[in-house]
Amino acid sequence: MADKDFFDTTPDGEDGLSQYRDPTHIPNQNEIKKDIDTGDEDPKANTLSGWIRTKQWGVDVREALGLFVDWISVKFNALAADFKTVQKRQDDTEKRTSDVEQRQTTTEANVTATLKDMTDKAAKTGEGYGPEVFDARHSDIYSKDYDTVGEHIRAIEAAIAPYVANTSTTATIPVNLGRQVPISVSYYEYALGTEPDGLGTGPYGLGGSEPQDVSAIDVTWTDNNTAQVALPVTYKDVVATGTLKAMANGSSWTLTAGYKTLRFVADA
Repeated sequence: MADKDFFDTTPDGEDGLSQYRDPTHIPNQNEIKKDIDTGDEDPKANTLSGWIRTKQWGVDVREALGLFVDWISVKFNALAADFKTVQKRQDDTEKRTSDVEQRQTTTEANVTATLKDMTDKAAKTGEGYGPEVFDARHSDIYSKDYDTVGEHIRAIEAAIAPYVANTSTTATIPVNLGRQVPISVSYYEYALGTEPDGLGTGPYGLGGSEPQDVSAIDVTWTDNNTAQVALPVTYKDVVATGTLKAMANGSSWTLTAGYKTLRFVADA
């Protein structure tokens, strides 16, 4: 025996060779040990592995292995029970969420149906909840129903804009008469020289449109020579971008922006 390698046990396999034919030791550093070193260790697992590695008597090693199997079983069963509890809670949460979503869908459908019934009733009878909204969308003068209240309001603003003076649309006129005098304003388009495509090319031919009196004005004076004339907002582009020019008679001025002209006349 002295000239042969020694093995702890040498049972023969079916091929006649020893089943324990790997003489190399498990390396101290291996991938499994790396996972253990970097993971969270369990003191009981450390105790069992220590018994398996160090107990001198076989009966103690076998007992340690048996304890290890039983211990793993208990831990697994506890983990399985915890998983079932978590899964049940998740199922209950999903069911409650589904119930809430279904109630929300039902509520939205009921609200939509109720609002439609109210709108239909208001449209037919003018009664019920919200008839003032229906009335606000309706124009008796034009016998028209607007799609929204806002659309009706904007139409009203556009209709009254030419007849209301607004301080945000103010033209400064240097009257230079030393006294405050009445001022009148008129508006016309495509005057000679203002046609975009050349002389006489406007829609009115030579001479442009007939002047229209602008009656909605508010005249204030910064001094006896300077008038501030507030005009309706429909003329804001002329006031904002127009060029003021004094006429030869010394008592009138034109404010022209493109083909649009405002004429100011001082009653001297």
